[in-house]
Amino acid sequence: MNVRAFSVVVDKGRAGVHGAAAFEMAWQTLLQRLERLSTSEEVSVMVVHDAGENDEIRKLFRKARRYLTAGRAAGGGGFRFAADRFIDDPTPRNSDASYFVQVADLVAYAGWRTYQRPGGSVARVVPHTMWNELGAANHRVVNYLSPNGSVPGVVLRTR
Repeated sequence: MNVRAFSVVVDKGRAGVHGAAAFEMAWQTLLQRLERLSTSEEVSVMVVHDAGENDEIRKLFRKARRYLTAGRAAGGGGFRFAADRFIDDPTPRNSDASYFVQVADLVAYAGWRTYQRPGGSVARVVPHTMWNELGAANHRVVNYLSPNGSVPGVVLRTR
């Protein structure tokens, strides 16, 4: 089985977003990366997510199937495309009933910890180096155009 993982981290302070805007920024970034993956590798994508905000996530997916934008890496406008390789609506699952969702939670948390170092008591549970445990599963191409100093496989949104 070919498994790859990446993470999206929104720096709410630097991006100037909170609440619903931060939620939407994170999911838009995820959808952009999944669309690029599905198109470049000619594969279909189905998402299983942690239950909660089901209606909001479904709306973002349905919108992305018709209209999804992404900025150009070099600046000067952006792209508009449809995520036509997304199959079905995203499926919510309670993380306590799915090892798959639990692993996804750990990947997301490890990605966040690469930028937000834990305190002493937390470091014993999940150290900031946990991201390195992904090894070959780290899907580095999601941020290969990011500036030096970025963590491979972790998309940091600051604007």
